[in-house]
Amino acid sequence: MLVDTPLDKLVATYKTECNKDTKDPGTASCDELDYMRNCIFAAHGLAFEKKKWKTAFAGKGWYTVVPDFKAKMLSAPERATVTDLNDRAKACKANSKISAEDFKRVNAWFAALPKVPDGMPKDVFVDFEKSTPAKLVEFVVGDIDGEKKMKSYALEKFKNGAIVDYATGEDLPDVLVKIAKGDKVRIVRVDIDAGTVGTEDNPITEGTNVWFAYDAKDTLIAVAGAHYLWD
Repeated sequence: MLVDTPLDKLVATYKTECNKDTKDPGTASCDELDYMRNCIFAAHGLAFEKKKWKTAFAGKGWYTVVPDFKAKMLSAPERATVTDLNDRAKACKANSKISAEDFKRVNAWFAALPKVPDGMPKDVFVDFEKSTPAKLVEFVVGDIDGEKKMKSYALEKFKNGAIVDYATGEDLPDVLVKIAKGDKVRIVRVDIDAGTVGTEDNPITEGTNVWFAYDAKDTLIAVAGAHYLWD
C-alpha cells in the first residue's frame, strides 16, 4: 500500500481493505521508517548496495531487481511518501542520544575549523581513502555546502542541521569496521544533510557524514569523512 496510499491515510485504508490494524507510521521506530521507505524502492526493483537491505528483501516474492532502475520510475505520490518517510526517520534518529561528554568533544572539533583540531589521530580517511588531517578538514568544511565556508557555517550546520548518534554495524564504513571491533571503541556519527535538490523527476538527497572513533580513554583514534548522494 505504500506505493499508492498517502501516509496520512495508510492506517484507515489498511483497516478497510485488510480488515485488521497496522502500525501508524508516526509511532514506528527509526529502523521501521527506513524499512518502509526502502520497500517503495524495492517494489520498483532497486538493487540495494547495503547488505542490510539486500538481506531484508532477499527471497521476497514481489522483489525483483531491475538493472536499469531510475528514480523517475517512482510516481509523484511515491516520491512524496519517500521524502516524508526520510524526514520522519531523520527526525527519529535526531533523538538518538550520545553522552554529553561526547557531544562536547565533537562540538569542540567542529568549533576548531577551518584549522586542524588539536589531537587529530593518525588514522584519517576522506571518502574512505587514507589521507592527511588537513585534507579531511578541507573536505568537511568545503563539502558541507559544495564550497569552502567559514568555520561558523560548519559549526552552525553541526549544531542545528545534523543527526548526531552512535554508529554501529551497517552504519559504519569499511575503513572503520576493524577499528570499531570490541566494546572498548565507540564511534560518533555526524550526518549533515545538505538538503534535497534536483528535479521532480530526479530528486537527489546529499550531505556529508563524519565519524569520530574514541577509545576507552576518550582518545580520538580515528576520524573519517564521506560525501553521499542518493538519487
